Amino acid sequence: MDNDNRIPLKFLDESEDCCDRIEATVLGLANTIPDPQAIDAALRAAHSVKGGAGMMGFAPLSHVAHQLEDFFKILRVRYHSKSISTEVETLLLAGVDCLRQVGDLHRRSQLVDETWLATQSQPIFDRLRQHLGDLRPEDEDALLSQEGDVDPGILLFESGVKESLDLLDRQFESLAPAELLQDLQMTADELSDFGRMASLDRFVDLCESIKIQGQTTSKSQVLELTRRAIKVWRKAHSLVILGRFDKIPDRLPEVSSNVPAQLELDAPVETLQEGFNPSLSGLESLDLSLLQSEITNLNAQTEADFTFSGDDIQPLELFSELAAFDAPEFLTDFDTDGDSGTLLLQDAPPLELFSELATFDAPEFLTDFTGDFPVVRQTAIPEIAPIPTASTPKRQSQTVRVPVEYLQQFNTAFGKLILERNAIDLRLSEIQNYTGLMRKRMKLLESSNQELRQWYDMAATQGLIPPTENTTAPANSNPILTSSTQGFDSLEMDRYNELHLVSQNQIETIVQLQEVTADIELSLQEMTRSVSSLNQTTRTLQVNLTRTQTIPFADVVKRFPRLIRDLSVQFGKSVSLTIQGENIGIDRAMLENLSDPLMHLLRNAFDHGIEDPATRMAAGKPTQGSIVLTASQRSGETMITIADDGGGVKLDRIRDRRQQMGLPATEVAKMPETQLLDVIFEPGFSTADNLTELSGRGVGMDVVRTNIEQVRGNIRIETQPGIGTTFIIRVPLTLSIIKVMLLERSGFVFAVSVDRIKEIIHFQPDLVTADGTKITWQSQEIPLIALEQGISFGRNSRTSGLPGRPTISQPTVLIVGEDRLLRAFQIDRYWGEQEVTLRSIDSPMPLTPGFGNSIILGDGRVVPLIDPIQFASWMSSKSDAPENPTPVTEQSSSSNAFTPNHPETNTILVIDDSINVRRYLAVMLEKEGYQVEQARDGQEAVEKLLAGLVVQAAICDIEMPRLDGYGVIEALRSNQDFEDLPILMLTSRNSEKHRMLAMNLGASAYFSKPYTESELLTTLKSLIQAAASKVLISSIR
Repeated sequence: MDNDNRIPLKFLDESEDCCDRIEATVLGLANTIPDPQAIDAALRAAHSVKGGAGMMGFAPLSHVAHQLEDFFKILRVRYHSKSISTEVETLLLAGVDCLRQVGDLHRRSQLVDETWLATQSQPIFDRLRQHLGDLRPEDEDALLSQEGDVDPGILLFESGVKESLDLLDRQFESLAPAELLQDLQMTADELSDFGRMASLDRFVDLCESIKIQGQTTSKSQVLELTRRAIKVWRKAHSLVILGRFDKIPDRLPEVSSNVPAQLELDAPVETLQEGFNPSLSGLESLDLSLLQSEITNLNAQTEADFTFSGDDIQPLELFSELAAFDAPEFLTDFDTDGDSGTLLLQDAPPLELFSELATFDAPEFLTDFTGDFPVVRQTAIPEIAPIPTASTPKRQSQTVRVPVEYLQQFNTAFGKLILERNAIDLRLSEIQNYTGLMRKRMKLLESSNQELRQWYDMAATQGLIPPTENTTAPANSNPILTSSTQGFDSLEMDRYNELHLVSQNQIETIVQLQEVTADIELSLQEMTRSVSSLNQTTRTLQVNLTRTQTIPFADVVKRFPRLIRDLSVQFGKSVSLTIQGENIGIDRAMLENLSDPLMHLLRNAFDHGIEDPATRMAAGKPTQGSIVLTASQRSGETMITIADDGGGVKLDRIRDRRQQMGLPATEVAKMPETQLLDVIFEPGFSTADNLTELSGRGVGMDVVRTNIEQVRGNIRIETQPGIGTTFIIRVPLTLSIIKVMLLERSGFVFAVSVDRIKEIIHFQPDLVTADGTKITWQSQEIPLIALEQGISFGRNSRTSGLPGRPTISQPTVLIVGEDRLLRAFQIDRYWGEQEVTLRSIDSPMPLTPGFGNSIILGDGRVVPLIDPIQFASWMSSKSDAPENPTPVTEQSSSSNAFTPNHPETNTILVIDDSINVRRYLAVMLEKEGYQVEQARDGQEAVEKLLAGLVVQAAICDIEMPRLDGYGVIEALRSNQDFEDLPILMLTSRNSEKHRMLAMNLGASAYFSKPYTESELLTTLKSLIQAAASKVLISSIR
């Protein structure tokens, strides 16, 4: 894909997420008091789409989002204590649908027809305007203040202080110093009174500080004092408006000056210019007339003599190296005017993008659920007609498409990697055991050697060893040395014979073996660390591979709440939908096969499961029905349940329908409940008496089971009359790496997933009931199951022969399940835990329930993986004790610096919470030769600057998380190092109130979107040059 299109397409993806957030907020607004935080979230989402669309040149999308934003503002201000009607909710949802459709057209590079907007989109907003009215200026003011009850003193303060400062600002340059000082004192008294009315003690202290400085200042400094006082007063006024009372300055900082009392030049300015190094390119662009003017002013204002010599000039540290940032140029400017055929909204307000965008290229994995959503009859909203479009070439996909068979091959290879890793772990464990055994044998050998030495010493002292002189001297022995030892007693001289030499060789050999053992242990430690690193890398690879092949369950079902809401309105049946397990990953490979079944089961639960309000009231139930959609993962499979609190499946009606289909009544009567429930999935079967828009045709449930079986899954039903019905879907994971416990019972080794096990306890006969069928655990009796009772083999059992020793070799009891589905399994040995790859068991014969997968151990042994809950349920039904469990739903501080010989290479800090806006500005600035640093919000920007980041200017948004633009200005201007840093505000807020707040706090310039690019760049360049000149002047002083 052309890089020029990447950012706009990412923004359109973001706008889809914004639509989801808006829709989630609107759903359920009817007949309830709107949550201010939820409305704020929808307001921010609409504002994000509006601002970003305007910047990217998507004017129609911006126009629709702008209208939605206005209505959310109205809801936020006027409906904070009252509910809206169902019709308003429906109209807002229709507006969201319109926003989605326009965004989809932009994504496909198709032009939006202006007539369609006028005939299909605008009527929706016109009807909303009839219900909610128009947005008024006072609504905007209320949103800005973000307070319901405003202190009257604060209101008087806001208006009174502004008027007083405006009056002083207009006349202070035209008054004589004495008159100006008098006005300054009077203004301070007046503002102090406003501060007392508003109970702003810090502001009162500020006014007193200004009065005190005015009493001690000279006439020549009155003008400067007044200028500084007005600036600080305006900043404090802005902080009061924003409600940041603790940030109000309580005194006027005194001017700290290290300028000499008299400054004379030994040479004219031209001579000083010649003294600079000409190689410092960029200085010639500075306005040296400003330098000369400043020096002249200093001479005029000072009184004492001072000679300014060359020795007094300190070296200028004007230039410092900028951090190299080789960001590739990969984008070009966006055509904000659009093509000739694109609808342009010339009068649309400035736009701004606020929301946080994901920084990675998320693959396209999910298409919208576009089921046949019913038209809401009560509101009579016309169906939005398709937008007339011109055929345009389809853009290249952003994703890397990989055939499913490649993923399957990759999964198979990864499964082999896990198997080989387990083999390495097993062999390493064996080597560790052998090394431990060798260490023990070496200790025994060393003990034997000590005994041998003790025996030798004892034999030598007791004369059991023949004297040395009687032994035959070696042929090569020195006769002189031999004869010399004959004159010594045995206590005076040690004598050695062949037996001693053999013993000494034995000792040395043992020491050498100990050294080899130590070397082996050291190598084994290194191997253990390497294997541990391999295991960690494998786990990381597994996590990333799983993340690549799965999507969150929330993305699969994000359209379902809207579906249930529309069905509820259409059929007059109030039903709530609860979604649990939203973060559970669903395999992309099974997505297509699960989407339609889930949609059909949800409609089925609404139509067949939930009763009408009258029936529910008669049964003592709340009039609003409930459907719970849950996703979970256990034992290498994904389980999805759809549970309703309706009347349950009417088994009698199924029996009657079977008889009507020709099955004998006697045979129907003998059918167990599970078999009757399976009839629902037969083609053409339906228990509905009447044909409706939702059901009655007898098609759908058979397709549900067919689609699920295509991904090797299964579906079953659990129901209780009057309580509800649960559909349970189980589908194996494509990449199934799980941790299991290896267990043994009666010589039969099997595995159980650790997430199925609640506890392992010692087997105590006194806890078992007399009939041996139950065991007491935590004051409750739960069924005790012996595995051999359900499985029989045509051979005698034998011991497993697993390598090593079991972790627990005494009888224990395994507690599995949850809540009322608890079961106990008796086992003989526990062999520990392993992380393994699942292998499905393909058999022409039906397998025992609970036996669907197997694992392969490191030694190649195949071990079955048992689902204890399924196996226990089968055992219960086999013993003629059918159970109907209730379904359970889960839950250096530096000024501006320039690179030598490259004056244009300045660094700009772009501060915005939208990645697309930051990238857009970065491309524009890099084309002009700037280097760009980015910050995601104001807090990150301040932290970077305080940490030593050197920049020459900053472009800042206003509305951002953690710390907004006003806070950035306040934080930087409060730091002496950043007093002169140019800060340009770039925002969609174009009101005079927002602009004045920013400028009073210390902003250098203020731009609202859409803006003129050339004007922004020109302003940025002039501000950087002015700041550099000011730094130069400060360095010379």
